[in-house]
Amino acid sequence: MKLKLNKTMLSLLLIVTLAIILRTIVTYSLDPGVDELIYSVMGLDFISSGQLSTLSQSPLYFYTLDIIYRFFGLQIWTMRLLNIILGSLTALLLYLIGKELFNDKKKALLASFLFAISSYALIYNVEMNTTSIFFALLSLLFFTKGIHSKKENYFYASAVFLGIGYLFKEIAILLLPAYIIYYFFDHFYLSEKEKRSSKLQLLKVAGISLLILFLFFLPVLTHNYLAYTQKGVVDQRFSKYLRLDLDVYKNLGSRTTAEFDFTRFSGTAKSIFVGFLKEPTFLLLLFLFFGLIVKSIRDQIFKDGGKIFLLTLCIAVPWVFYSYGDGGRTHNLLMVPFFALLSAYSLITIKEKYLEKCVKNQKTAKQVSIGAILLLTVITIMLIYKPLSEETPGIELMKYAETIPPDAITLIDPRIYNAPIALAFSEKHYVEGSQLNSFFEAIQNAPGKRIEAPYYYIECAWDKACGWKQEDHDRVAAIGKEATKVLTEKTNLDHEIYLGNEVMFRIHKGILQIPPAIYPSIDQSHYIFYYPIGWKNKSLIYDGYTPKTFFEHIIYNISRAVLHLAFVLALLGIAVLFYLLKEKPENKVLNQNT
Repeated sequence: MKLKLNKTMLSLLLIVTLAIILRTIVTYSLDPGVDELIYSVMGLDFISSGQLSTLSQSPLYFYTLDIIYRFFGLQIWTMRLLNIILGSLTALLLYLIGKELFNDKKKALLASFLFAISSYALIYNVEMNTTSIFFALLSLLFFTKGIHSKKENYFYASAVFLGIGYLFKEIAILLLPAYIIYYFFDHFYLSEKEKRSSKLQLLKVAGISLLILFLFFLPVLTHNYLAYTQKGVVDQRFSKYLRLDLDVYKNLGSRTTAEFDFTRFSGTAKSIFVGFLKEPTFLLLLFLFFGLIVKSIRDQIFKDGGKIFLLTLCIAVPWVFYSYGDGGRTHNLLMVPFFALLSAYSLITIKEKYLEKCVKNQKTAKQVSIGAILLLTVITIMLIYKPLSEETPGIELMKYAETIPPDAITLIDPRIYNAPIALAFSEKHYVEGSQLNSFFEAIQNAPGKRIEAPYYYIECAWDKACGWKQEDHDRVAAIGKEATKVLTEKTNLDHEIYLGNEVMFRIHKGILQIPPAIYPSIDQSHYIFYYPIGWKNKSLIYDGYTPKTFFEHIIYNISRAVLHLAFVLALLGIAVLFYLLKEKPENKVLNQNT
């Protein structure tokens, strides 16, 4: 059966095209943040590292980045390619979820559109969160199909894609509590008695689904087991909840302990709320509360209580978890698709139950709806204009690095934070500012002949912090100024990179006499966030390990196989999305009795 380009499909095509265009614009207009800089570099040659996971988990994200880099190299568009594709396809996925939940194409299309133009989803379409959310939502789609049809295979497919989402980023697992609560709530309260599964079947589906999830947890579990038995270390999540290695991670900007602090909890919950006040899909939820005032709308909302309860759970669980202190604005993106679904439901319900009755002229009602959509689009453009109109020195540095010859050596001002340098020069021979003295000592003490090689010196051109915290910048400022004075004496100014009206980076070019053997030692010294760049010097891997016993070899190989399988299934999941577009509906909707 082929996809027919009817009115609905044409609308979807336009929405997804709009989503792709907007996300591509963001890709080239928004400088990478610190976390994205680090995570993007960690994908380089991850598969050859032998690691099953990292201290940040997300092994499937680094696995997929590695494959992308092998084909296209590390560039700004390749490090964000997954987010462009899956962020755009999430709009398509929301249409399918909306249609499954509401049995209403208008609500489904509006939810898809709201997410496509969501300012929050556009600005934070970075790192591994978008990919994880895509597979979490694909899991939700199969979960709702399982609830509707009572077919076990849908629940098992849901578990598979939730597990894949977890391997991209652990935030996907936050939907699991919502599933468990709703699964039993639906069985014991919403479903008609004669249609309920037996308790044995209920437990069977739950048990097998949890076993499937456990299979996808294996790479992370095995990684922590091997790292702990061989090096006595675990990743950040295990550290927090098992109270191990707390001192190691306390400077990473997230909570390292599991104690509950109500003051912090309430403060973080409030900051999440404030952060969403500029997000149209969140503000549109106010219409849901407005609808409770009008009897006809209130009756419809109560009738649809089951589906609203499910979507509310999918918002409430992450909100509570992040309020506990485990998230940031990029993590909060998980809630935005559910804002879009509930907002679409509210707006269409109000239009059908109230607006069309108040406005006798249907043409006028339609014009009001179109005007509201155009207004939302304008608001989105206004919200994203400022961050997207700012200069992008990080991206400009990446572009400049592409012009540097392969035999050149790049020396870095100590005043420049190493994360943007690691990304821009990851495939170049560069020397961090902290290693300049040892580099020149190695050149001076190396025996044998010398060769001429071009060198570039990247200078922090202002007194403000070039990526460092201000106190760290102040600590190395004097050293950086002295290094700049010495290293720019016999060079020519080659390029300048601006931030606003001020020069942020000056790039000087000169000639250096070096021993040919210096290149490998330079490359072996590259290191960021507990790991060697490109995983070249495996002795620098903070939580590295090698399976030794028979048992370790078994669990390691099984875990590697799970990663390979998860990648293949992730590709199939994208194909399944398009297959479901042409699938005939089963004429069932989520139970509505409350």
